[in-house]
Amino acid sequence: MNLKEYPRIQWYYYCDNRKGNTVRLYDSEFFQKFRRLYVEQKNYDILRGTDLGDTDEALKQEFLSLLDERKDARKEGLSTNWPKKCLAYFEQKNNGEM
Repeated sequence: MNLKEYPRIQWYYYCDNRKGNTVRLYDSEFFQKFRRLYVEQKNYDILRGTDLGDTDEALKQEFLSLLDERKDARKEGLSTNWPKKCLAYFEQKNNGEM
């Protein structure tokens, strides 16, 4: 996936739990243009992995090392159970409005 057309998109939702890992891209414009790229559209999943080990294992640590900055979504009042709230939050973040 090439995001060169969307340099403003810098923030993603990464979730790591017992069911697996997901990376979610909450962006209305990108979603409308590239809806077919989403693994699970209702959840804005662009990447889903399962059976990748525990949080402290090498594969997950390697992935997390690729991220410049991480924040606990719960501290921001976010949950994947509320996609509309996540969409509003990340659109503001990626548009530099926060």
